[in-house]
Amino acid sequence: MFKDISDKIFSLKSVFDKAIKLEKIEGEFYDGKWVDVGTLERIKIAESLFF
Repeated sequence: MFKDISDKIFSLKSVFDKAIKLEKIEGEFYDGKWVDVGTLERIKIAESLFF
């Protein structure tokens, strides 16, 4: 999925959208707790919830 990407910064959404169209990726419903760890601040929040 990532071999043709030369940019160091790119949108995962565009990668996933292409993979979905090519039927190379699947999804699954997750009914558990979810924590966004997209920034250092959010990682710290997640760590405080689990450690």
